[in-house]
Amino acid sequence: MYPNVSLDDFPLDEALARRLSRQLAYYHLALPIGIDDEGITIAMAQPDNVKAREIIQSALGKPVIPVRSEAEHIRRLLDTIWHPIQELPWLQITAPSDDPVVNHYARQFADIFGSHIVDGSGEVAENTLFIRRFSETLSPKLFSSTLLVNRIAQPIARILHLVRLHTPDQVVVASLVPLAKAHASEVVLLPDTGVVSGNLAYLTDRKTPQGQHLEKIRQQLDQAGVPGQLRLRQGAFIEIIRAEVANRAYDLVAVAADAYGEIAEGLTDVIRPYQIPAVLVIKPSLWMEQISGS
Repeated sequence: MYPNVSLDDFPLDEALARRLSRQLAYYHLALPIGIDDEGITIAMAQPDNVKAREIIQSALGKPVIPVRSEAEHIRRLLDTIWHPIQELPWLQITAPSDDPVVNHYARQFADIFGSHIVDGSGEVAENTLFIRRFSETLSPKLFSSTLLVNRIAQPIARILHLVRLHTPDQVVVASLVPLAKAHASEVVLLPDTGVVSGNLAYLTDRKTPQGQHLEKIRQQLDQAGVPGQLRLRQGAFIEIIRAEVANRAYDLVAVAADAYGEIAEGLTDVIRPYQIPAVLVIKPSLWMEQISGS
């Protein structure tokens, strides 16, 4: 158990807060609020996330003392510190190929998201969606969001969202909503039950952080008028994904890239045999932080 802390009781120390990078702070909804000889006190929305604590401690180079605070309060303070930029998603789409399938998705996403298509000869910006063939290996060190395409799905009727039970999940949903509305798609939520050690009751209980997280995602879909469905499976996340795509047909699989590439690495190999038309791996960036805070 971690103590619940009201951030109203702590003066905002911007210099201390900026010791944790913008990306990690928003990604894990974490805010340094105090420092002493024992370490740095970090307000976190989900302090029970062991991997997040390890990453933050490694980044800060000091012991971390986690406490629990409200996610929205943390996000508001992060916005105060980092002054997020108002930007549209995927200001540009890079499709460096004459492949008709690649170009089909490039035109479709450009129309839906109001983006520009560029040839990819210049530097790839962080707010770029890079589209390429499914036959290419997905690098675990993604610099930008990537859409791997296998064949054309028209319409994109069913989308599988791989829910990692982290803040970027809300970013993925915000990104999928325009696509789902354009195609009248159903979005299926498949959470990583390993985060709660296979205890599925934690995911359906609105009093737990994981249950609240899933409820917020479902509300995002409901408010946008997008039909959603929750699927619960037990096991290692990769095996959960394999079982799901083996038993149901999906036109698009979407997931947020993690900081160290564990999800991106090997994902294409797992689902390649099932001929899924497209896989979307979203890399958190400045515009995504703004969406997650809206």
